[in-house]
Order: sequence, then structure tokens, then C-alpha cells
Amino acid sequence: MKSAISSRPRILIVMRTIVIHDGKILLIQRSRNDTHEPLKWEIPGGKLDQGQDLETAAEREVIEEAGIYSTPIKKFVFFEEYLTNKLKKYKGLPYLGFSSLYKSDSTKVR
Repeated sequence: MKSAISSRPRILIVMRTIVIHDGKILLIQRSRNDTHEPLKWEIPGGKLDQGQDLETAAEREVIEEAGIYSTPIKKFVFFEEYLTNKLKKYKGLPYLGFSSLYKSDSTKVR
């Protein structure tokens, strides 16, 4: 059986998606009950699931967080890198952040 430390990913990869529609950018707000930065406004995004590519992660996060489908306009841009210290279970891991530009296929956000 693997220990919690040995089963951790070696690099934490986060994909963020800038979604535009009619010249507006989609921002979402974290829940008041979120354990990490409650009520913070941000663009949709999150950690890649195991075996998932950046584009699939971007599309999945927008669907999960805003309930809309989107289409890529510009591919990935590296935007951030540091050692994680904010999230206990990922503390000390290299963090890589990527972003891409998408257009919304819908006008209704959940």
C-alpha cells in the first residue's frame, strides 16, 4: 500500500480558462464555505485529473464551475510557477499554471 506522500503527484498542474462572450470575461466566485480562499473571484480552473490533457481539463472546469460549453480561441499560455505552500496536502510541490482563451457557446451561466 502506498503512503500518502509517495502517492502525491510530483508536479501540481493547474489549468485556468479565460472565457469571453460579447466582449465580457467570465468570473466566478468561490463559495463562502470553500476551504481555500472563500468568496474569491477568479476565472474558472483547477487541477488536472490523472491522465488528463490541458484542453480537456480547461473544458471540464468551465462546465463544472459555470455550466457552460466553450470553444478554444487561443491555446495554452504558461502563467505561473512556484512551490506550493498554501495547500497543505500539496505543500512543497512545484506548481505550474496554464491558461487559455475560450469563447462561450452559451449566454446562460449556471
